[in-house]
Amino acid sequence: MASVGGQGGRNMPPDVVTVQQLLNQVPNAQGGPFPPLISDGLCGPKTVAAIQSFQLAHFGWKGADSRVDPNGPTLAKLNEFDPFPPLTTASVLRCLHGGTIITPQVVAGLKDRLIFKGSPVLKATDTFVVAGCPFAVGGPSPCLSARWVGGPSDPLDRRSIGLCLSVAQAPQGPVVIVKV
Repeated sequence: MASVGGQGGRNMPPDVVTVQQLLNQVPNAQGGPFPPLISDGLCGPKTVAAIQSFQLAHFGWKGADSRVDPNGPTLAKLNEFDPFPPLTTASVLRCLHGGTIITPQVVAGLKDRLIFKGSPVLKATDTFVVAGCPFAVGGPSPCLSARWVGGPSDPLDRRSIGLCLSVAQAPQGPVVIVKV
């Protein structure tokens, strides 16, 4: 949500942990840290040096400012190494029975959203509607909504757990992530 590293980085602990974890996913030959960083949320000299080393490997001296900015080129490049990319409004989600989960088109609060590959990142608190679920057991009870497990500010990714719910809020099955 805020900048991490040197050159005036805000270095909020959750953001620092995210950057440390992303840097640890990068192979050493491609600018990753060796030894791996401890994901402690503290932006010390090792974290700043790892950011700069990564930037040098990918952008040269011109792009090596030792800082990772939200939606900036360094974060975009780090995300390429993330084995669990976030879910966005462009992700394809379905209920277990084949209904389409309509991802919210985030309008309000867009400035507070991370952007991944041009689309806003989804959060557990977003509203998800299921359309076209054919499920009926003992009468019509199709999936009508989906709810996710996680903190309200946590971005969703392919590890996230979602449940499809009936109109009575009864669990109908898991959310199926078709495309991140």
